[in-house]
Amino acid sequence: MKLDFPKFDGSEPLNWLFRAEQFFALYQTPEPQRLAIAAIHMEGDAGPWFQMLQKMNLLPNWQALVQAVEAHFGPSPFDSPRAALFKLQQIDSVQNYYHQFSSLANHVEGLTDAALLDCFINGLKSDIKREVLVQLPTSLVRAVALAKLYDAKPTPTPHYSKNRFMASTQNRINSPLPSSQNSSLPGLLPTPKMQALPTPTSSHSIKRMTAAEMQIRRDRGLCYTCDEKFTPSHRCPNRQFLFLLQEDDMPPNPLPLIPCDDYVPIVEESVAEFHHLSHSAFHGASGPGTLRFHGLLFGHEVQVLLDSGSSDNFVQPRLAKFLQLPIENAPNFKVLVGNGNYLTCEGRIRQVPLSIQGHTIHLSAFLLPVSGAEIILGASWLSTLGAHVADYSTLTIKFFDGSEFVTLQGDSQRSTSVM
Repeated sequence: MKLDFPKFDGSEPLNWLFRAEQFFALYQTPEPQRLAIAAIHMEGDAGPWFQMLQKMNLLPNWQALVQAVEAHFGPSPFDSPRAALFKLQQIDSVQNYYHQFSSLANHVEGLTDAALLDCFINGLKSDIKREVLVQLPTSLVRAVALAKLYDAKPTPTPHYSKNRFMASTQNRINSPLPSSQNSSLPGLLPTPKMQALPTPTSSHSIKRMTAAEMQIRRDRGLCYTCDEKFTPSHRCPNRQFLFLLQEDDMPPNPLPLIPCDDYVPIVEESVAEFHHLSHSAFHGASGPGTLRFHGLLFGHEVQVLLDSGSSDNFVQPRLAKFLQLPIENAPNFKVLVGNGNYLTCEGRIRQVPLSIQGHTIHLSAFLLPVSGAEIILGASWLSTLGAHVADYSTLTIKFFDGSEFVTLQGDSQRSTSVM
């Protein structure tokens, strides 16, 4: 094996000196030959500089060249790499931040591993720092891996809903009809007399509610306009306008309320638990936010669908009865499907070992008669992973399970053999 001596153009002087020393030690180069070998590999700005020092007889040996390179091309003796390391902050990606961090840490002596770990985490962006601290990393290598993992996680884009109604002081109902202009020519038929259209009366009633009355209904989980329990799919039979009274800041002349035919009351989310199943999970279609795997449940091969659009984990009742899984009674609730229909929960299983590509998941799920796959892993399982990266273009999901870094590869084609 033959290695080439590194060339030097004035950039990264400390790195070039380190590589040169390693080259001389490997080939056991004698001291008188070291200066001559270095002179042959000078280029760029370093070439004229070296020639000038050699003419002035300032380079008698290799050690003199080392000192000259450090003084001319190296960092200033007044620079403190330790202070720069403590002040370093992440600006763009974790990869670039770690490159700057390792370059500075290489020139700092006496720092313990714990001090380097704290210094690295402290320089991360606030959102990434928070995610890394939650995982309690014990080494710099694990902290860097966690930071890169969370940095690669896509950031959801917030969506803002438009205002459903607006106040207006113009009357939209009693708009006069344009009058026809009189013609000088006689008409073929007599013009009928135009009768004024009756003014429509609004059937919308206004219900006045104080802040205290609203709070009582929120505490009880009731709709603002009727006595039924509120859910996201609730359709109120008594559609009314709510006139909210706030006694401290009431204006002296409030604007009049204008009815709107397609007005939908905007209420706060109910505190009741809400279960839903996406359209893809119900029919087994591969869609956005889904990954398909083959798994083993007590030695029986099953189809597993990872679906971020479903609220919970679900198992086909036929599979649970076939494998004689211990089924518990579950609260009688309905699951809203993406097509608008409802399915009824038939029970629950707890802590059943599901193996996917050699990784074991202790599954707790509700029994639901779905047709897309035998097991649905929903948002309730994803929430237990902490920081994770799901790449639906490559059909992979990556996460930490304790100290183990797990990568699951999804199936590229859908299998049709569903039990």
